[in-house]
Amino acid sequence: YAYGLAERGELARAETLAKESFNLFLAHGNRYERSGALGLLGRLALLRGDLEQARKLLSEAVTIATTVGYKDVQCNWQPLLGLVILYHGDMTAARQCLTESLRLCIEVKAEHLLARNCTYLAETALCEGVLDEAAQWLAQSVGYLANPDSITTTELQRLWVAARLATAQQQYQRAATLFGLADQAHSQIHDAIAGPMRSMADAALATVQAALELKVFAEAFVTGQQMGL
Repeated sequence: YAYGLAERGELARAETLAKESFNLFLAHGNRYERSGALGLLGRLALLRGDLEQARKLLSEAVTIATTVGYKDVQCNWQPLLGLVILYHGDMTAARQCLTESLRLCIEVKAEHLLARNCTYLAETALCEGVLDEAAQWLAQSVGYLANPDSITTTELQRLWVAARLATAQQQYQRAATLFGLADQAHSQIHDAIAGPMRSMADAALATVQAALELKVFAEAFVTGQQMGL
């Protein structure tokens, strides 16, 4: 239930339940579920922008999963750990972490997790300035999950990466439309998402606004707001 709340952006309620779950699993000695609760708490810390706490919790979750051989749990949380490492500025380690988690996701055939992993590899390539590679990873992400059931924090993150990529490619009108769609998606998330991904999206949005005439930007942005995901 906490995981579902986190996907819908209800971060405070999700954190309360995740902490309760962790304590219950700790009392019962259930390492499998405990690692899941730790990973979820790490993800919530990332969405709030607390990178230090996110790295600590996600590292512990991945360590438990790796030690005991819980590949499905490792697939869930290692991509997020890679993203946190990226935001700490270590692009090489982030790429290694994400590449390994991609291999594991393929092994356990978790397509929804593959989509997220590819989004984070696109984010890594974008931060490195390798735009063609970023576009390829983003296309793979959409290929794995072209028709999401609902707007979630994961889908919002993918939209921000797509809009930032269009900005870096100087496709400013396309970027404005994508930012409009992301704005519409973010309005359906219960709590505002913070952290580096949000701040980089805001910076790219400012670049797009400066590059386009006011009317052109407004029309493209509204077009995006009126789109379905």
